Amino acid sequence: MNAGILAPGYSPPVLSLPLLGSPQPVPTPYAPSLQDEVDPFWNGVSLYLSGEGLYGSQTFIDSSKNGFAAAVAGSPQISSAFSRFGKGSISFQGVRDCLLFSASQEFVFGTGNFTVEMQLYLPENQNSRGLIGNRPDGASTTTWQMLFHTTTNRLEWHTGSAVVTTGATLRTGVWQHVAFCRSGTTLRVFVNGQQIASATDSSNYSTN
Repeated sequence: MNAGILAPGYSPPVLSLPLLGSPQPVPTPYAPSLQDEVDPFWNGVSLYLSGEGLYGSQTFIDSSKNGFAAAVAGSPQISSAFSRFGKGSISFQGVRDCLLFSASQEFVFGTGNFTVEMQLYLPENQNSRGLIGNRPDGASTTTWQMLFHTTTNRLEWHTGSAVVTTGATLRTGVWQHVAFCRSGTTLRVFVNGQQIASATDSSNYSTN
C-alpha cells in the first residue's frame, strides 16, 4: 500500500488506482486478519490494481476486498518494460486506452474524506489525458476526475470545473507517487509525499 507516505491524520484510502501500475507481489485473496496488521486502513480501500500479471495480458486484478472486474477499452495491458516495485505495471499507450468498472456505492465519496492515489510514470511527449475518475463527457458537480496537462506538466482535480490546479510539478521518465486527499473541506495534493497544493472542496460526490 502507498498510504503509508501520507501524513498521519488523513483519511484512509478509498480508491487506489495506479496508472501504469504500482506493482506489488502477486495478488492474493483478501485476508483481513493478515492485511489489516500491515495496513490498518486496508479495509477502507475500494479498488486496488497492482499491475502484476502475465506480460501482454489484459486481465487486471483488483486486490481490494471488492474484487471488481475491469472491462477493457482500447489496448491497455500488463507490461514488464516499466515497474516501480514488482515485475510489471499497467500500460496505457493508446489515446483512448482505459479500464472501466461498474457503478458501485464504493465509489460514492459524498461529502466525506477520501484519498485517490497512484504510482505514475509519464513517458516523453505524453499527451494530456484524464488519469482516473467517474466523470462522463459532460461536466457535473457530483462527479470527479484527475487530469494531467502536458503543456504545463500540471495536475488538476475537476468536478464541473477545476477545483485545484498544481504548478508544473510532474516530470517525465521517472516514477512518481500522486495523491489527492480530502479531509473535511480541504483537498490537498501530494507528489512523492510532499504537499504541493490545496483548495477548498465541499462537493458532494454522489455519482457512482
